[in-house]
Amino acid sequence: MSPRRGAGPGRRVASVERRGRFTVVEPLFERGPQATLAGGPRVGPGDIALVDFGARGAKVLRPLGSAERARDVVDALLWDRGTHRGFRPEIEDAARDGVTAARELPVERRDLTGLATFTVDPATARDFDDAVSAEAEGDGVRLWIHIADVSAHVRPGSVLEAEALRRGTSTYVPGTVEPMLPRALSDDACSLAPGVERLAVTAEIVLGGEGEPRSASFFRSRIRSDARLDYDQLDEIFAGRARPPAEVATPLGHARRAAAALAAHRPVGSLEIESFEPEFSFDEDGAVVSARSVYQTEAQLGTRLSGGCQRQANLDAAFLWDFAQVGTTVVVT
Repeated sequence: MSPRRGAGPGRRVASVERRGRFTVVEPLFERGPQATLAGGPRVGPGDIALVDFGARGAKVLRPLGSAERARDVVDALLWDRGTHRGFRPEIEDAARDGVTAARELPVERRDLTGLATFTVDPATARDFDDAVSAEAEGDGVRLWIHIADVSAHVRPGSVLEAEALRRGTSTYVPGTVEPMLPRALSDDACSLAPGVERLAVTAEIVLGGEGEPRSASFFRSRIRSDARLDYDQLDEIFAGRARPPAEVATPLGHARRAAAALAAHRPVGSLEIESFEPEFSFDEDGAVVSARSVYQTEAQLGTRLSGGCQRQANLDAAFLWDFAQVGTTVVVT
């Protein structure tokens, strides 16, 4: 699981123990050698720390709390996998500058702020990077799948791009997340929160009554989400125990119908994996107070709503790309 496997201990998160007259450290998350502690900030038995294992002993680089506190262990897992917590000041400054620069780019965008739009994410989600709009189109549905236009804020060759490339993705662990981009972008400008105008890339797809794609186009846009829905809320709506927000009730119904049609239209040989995820709750001291299994429901399964709609957008994009590769002219606005 670790990218350092086979490369020697190097920097690892380690537990601190007492062995006779010596304080020793041992890798916490993987098997590894014990080493005598030779310097760095002060730590004691029962602590965990980011440690540099060297030929002449181990040096503490950063104390990370107690091995008895679940939240400290979860946080330490991010450090152990090479994920730096937080961003350097120059990266934070670049992110804030990117918000302003994105709106000044000479890029044509379609104004879709008047289109009823909603997002669907877990209740604990902090950022919302995709949204859906839908209208009836004859016997089918016209879908708009909106993806936050991160590329407008993170320009090629910038320090932001280098940092995003280094991190690769946002890293989620129980109770927290270390984002790929500073929160000025991940939680704000690139998050399709309700009631605020955002920059997006939109796939507009017309589906027939049986879920077959009839047309597709791709373009940059400006959108405004009308409602943020979570999986539990959506399950209550689908079960008839709750009413959807009035402003998105109609497009939600169209999107649900489209998702069901897409699922039925999917090739027989496709693979769908159903499972559950553990969900933990922590108290103020960082201890686990509860854990439960969260099973996939209609709102969560990848064949439904935003997942199914995004999958169709990806297929249409791939189809256009294939045409471009064989020399066919394709215009994508």
